[in-house]
Amino acid sequence: MKIYDMADFDPCDLPEPIVENLMLAGEVSMLVGPSNTGKSAVAIRLAHHVVTGTPVLGNEVRPGLVIYVAAEGLRSVLSRAYAVFRDGEGAEHFKPVEVEPDLRDKLFETTVIEQAHKLMKRYSLGVSLVVFDTLILSVGDAEESSNEQMARVIRGARRIAEALNAHVLLVHHTGKDSDRGARGASSLTANVDTVLLCNVTDREAGEVAQGKQRSIEKGAPFGYRLDAHEIGRDRKGRPITAVVATITEATQKVETKPVKIDPVELALETALGISKPATGFTTTELLALLPQRVFKESLKEDSRRRAVQRALQQLETQGAVRNSKDGTINRWLLAEPDRKRVA
Repeated sequence: MKIYDMADFDPCDLPEPIVENLMLAGEVSMLVGPSNTGKSAVAIRLAHHVVTGTPVLGNEVRPGLVIYVAAEGLRSVLSRAYAVFRDGEGAEHFKPVEVEPDLRDKLFETTVIEQAHKLMKRYSLGVSLVVFDTLILSVGDAEESSNEQMARVIRGARRIAEALNAHVLLVHHTGKDSDRGARGASSLTANVDTVLLCNVTDREAGEVAQGKQRSIEKGAPFGYRLDAHEIGRDRKGRPITAVVATITEATQKVETKPVKIDPVELALETALGISKPATGFTTTELLALLPQRVFKESLKEDSRRRAVQRALQQLETQGAVRNSKDGTINRWLLAEPDRKRVA
């Protein structure tokens, strides 16, 4: 146990960003999404940004080594990484690992930290990101639905993150109902610092939203595009492909507000359209034509008249009706067909 003095606390001394506005050093995140949404491809692309020091949509990254624990299958990770790193840039700093991990196990935790320090010494470079893909295959025989056991898993991941001053990213699945977020115990979402929600927007694209941020404000979502890249040919000359993600701006969603239609305006247009005297209608005549139900029940005749007058003025502004003077009397007609109504 360590006791702190509040006088030594600096609220501005935040952990160092690994990816600005997304991931912090010493913290743990989950990249969560349904199967076949490109989670691993997105994780490898984020790793590429880190090892090459390439900003993510203008957000700076801390360059460093990436340790990628391929718990779900080394070959698929190697294939995707080969497609991403085929130009050679950053490839030596991306380290896939084949192991049966158990984040509850102190011995495994110690082994990861020791091996990471050896890499740091070898390359004279710090570790920035450690990925476990996937979480469910990184917990040994732990019950995924157990809050106690999953809390131990997250504590193990956090100790690795803090020991290396790196960020630990856990790739995880949603349950049958993807809207309910991460599969398994609620302690998973409760104990990680960041939750990134991965969803497809169409067959070859998706979006990652920040569902949770503990230490910083939630940032804007980002998009990604999925493409199949040829990485070789098999014995029969058929292409071998791997899915590669490219991070893009999120698709802008245009919100359309429902148009409110005034029932009095609608009734007036209907009345003028059905009965078309050349001379038009006076306000009093139109008031008599309109059914009582288009008005509020409590409105008296004077209030209904004023409502009709306001509606006629609004329709005239929109170009839907026109006013024809008959001496001192206003007569109302539908506007000519070629006159366009103003929205």
